[in-house]
Amino acid sequence: SYAGPAAYKRQSCLAAAFIANGVWLWLFTMEAYWLSCIVIAFYMVALAQVYMLLDFGSKADVFRREVSPFALRAGISVNLAWVSVASCINVIIAVGRFRAGVAPGEPLMEAAGSVTVACLVMVVLTAASLAVANSNYDGAFASAASWALFGVYRAQAGTVSLVAGLCSALCALVAASAVHKYLWRSGLARAR
Repeated sequence: SYAGPAAYKRQSCLAAAFIANGVWLWLFTMEAYWLSCIVIAFYMVALAQVYMLLDFGSKADVFRREVSPFALRAGISVNLAWVSVASCINVIIAVGRFRAGVAPGEPLMEAAGSVTVACLVMVVLTAASLAVANSNYDGAFASAASWALFGVYRAQAGTVSLVAGLCSALCALVAASAVHKYLWRSGLARAR
């Protein structure tokens, strides 16, 4: 239902998420990385709460949904995927600047993370994307994750072959899962 106490709870969580987004943007821009880590974690929890309250996983209802509820769910899903990636990047930057002893406003002379950390984040993001896509028939989360993985690939393609190669393979895997879920939702994959 899109009215009543459940709707009020969704709207409250969504309002909290968007307020946290504004605060996070300001803190991150001001290079208050540790505080921005706390705020983006709150932002991600609030969005995850909205995601769960929108009931993506109701398989009995997944085939009868109209376009507007799907569009609302897809917007929340894409935002949640983006915040998941941004949270990882925020933590990596905060830790990298702390380890290097670099003050706000000064450039970081080396990469904030390592190849191992980059590969770990990519594998965890891929696993989360595949789990969300398969359990909730949600191709939007997987699409946003695939876009993020492609961004990492593009940024690393000329430097570290392990990161670029792994990212390329994971991006293709998540993109294929997203396409499958869109086809499943539309009925084309079920017609066989």
